[in-house]
Amino acid sequence: MLRPFLLLLLLISQTAPCLASGFSFSDYENNQALADQEQTRQIATDTHRLLSTQCGNRLKNKRIALMIGERHSGLDPHAERINHGPLFDEINRRLRTLGLKTLTREQINEQIADAERTAFLNNDLDAAISAAQRLKAEFLLQGLIAVKSQRNPILNIEEVFLTLTLSLVDQRGRQISSVSATADSYVANDALQTALQLVRDKADLMLAQLYNDYCRQGDD
Repeated sequence: MLRPFLLLLLLISQTAPCLASGFSFSDYENNQALADQEQTRQIATDTHRLLSTQCGNRLKNKRIALMIGERHSGLDPHAERINHGPLFDEINRRLRTLGLKTLTREQINEQIADAERTAFLNNDLDAAISAAQRLKAEFLLQGLIAVKSQRNPILNIEEVFLTLTLSLVDQRGRQISSVSATADSYVANDALQTALQLVRDKADLMLAQLYNDYCRQGDD
C-alpha cells in the first residue's frame, strides 16, 4: 500500500501544477480501498475453494513442526535459522485450524539440535528425516524468508524485497508442496515485520494450497 502512494507523490511533485489541479487524494484513497477489498475478497474465495477438498480427517491431530529460516541476497547462500515468535505463532495458529497438532518452539528446540534445524532449512534430506523421527512428527513445514535490499533509484531510499516460501515435507523427507508469496517495504532492516504482515495477509491462502496439494496427492 505504501509503495504506490509514495510513487504517486513523486509523480505529482514532478508534474505539478498542471496535474495537481485534476488530482484528488480522496478519490485515490477510495480507489485503493476498493482494490484492497477486492483483493481480500478474492483471497477468501480462493482459500475457501482450496479447502473444499474433503480430507480433514486424514490430518486431524497429526503432528507438524514448523522451522523458519532467513536468507539474504548477496550474503551466505545458506539460510540462517531465526526465532521470530510472532511469525511462528501466526503460522502455527493457522495450522491448528486445519486440524494439525503443532509443536511449540520450545518443544522443537529441546529435541532438535541447532545444527540439525539449520540443515533442514537448507534442504538436507537426512536432517529432515532425523527431525521428523525425533519429534514424532508426520510433517515438517519449512518457512524460508528470502530478503533482497537495494536503493530505490527514483525515491533514493532503501527498499526491501521479500519472498516467503512455505514447503510441506513428510516424515520421509519428501516434499509434498511448496508455495510462495512476495512483499516489499521502504523501511530498511524490516524484513521480519514485512514477513509478519505478509503472513497475516496471505498465509491462509498459502496453507490452503498446501492442504489442497496434500489432499490431492494422498498420503502413500
